[in-house]
Amino acid sequence: MRKKSSRIAMVIVSLFICSLIVFGFGLQNSQSMTVKGIPISILVKGLSDQDALNLYLSGDKKGFHDRLEEIGIKDDIKAFYRPKIRDEQQLDQYIHQIFYNLSGYVGVAYSVNQKGLLVLKSASASEFRHWYQLAAEAGMVISSEQKNGIYYVTTPTGMKVSYQEFAAIYSTSDLEKLVAIVHK
Repeated sequence: MRKKSSRIAMVIVSLFICSLIVFGFGLQNSQSMTVKGIPISILVKGLSDQDALNLYLSGDKKGFHDRLEEIGIKDDIKAFYRPKIRDEQQLDQYIHQIFYNLSGYVGVAYSVNQKGLLVLKSASASEFRHWYQLAAEAGMVISSEQKNGIYYVTTPTGMKVSYQEFAAIYSTSDLEKLVAIVHK
């Protein structure tokens, strides 16, 4: 029974994809059309990826998010919205909100408030200071600031990123190992 409903779902999704493709070709001059915040051309790309589709249908929120990031969907959506949302932190939060609305996935740097909106998690001052010292020693950050209770760091290339997002990629233990290697 489950295989049959999976096949039916796949057929429905395939028909939906075909409809979107036909619709997309009809709107090729209209680059501003979105569905739930996702530009149609990017939506078609995501739905055309069998692995992403399987992960979505199976309810694997993190796997689905990771697959979309792997095939460049997150970067594509960011590029689409970057002219409208110039602040990188706001842009990232907006994109994460789209992913949350689509799949229910909450990134490690965020929590969900009572209204269903993603908000950055705050960090303790000592936790941040320790992480920042290591990241600076490793040459990954050059400055920091705190706005509305959220710590932000600036990379050597000038990009501002929230501490939580950066720490999700380079944890304190990762940085400790990196700094130990640098000091050898």
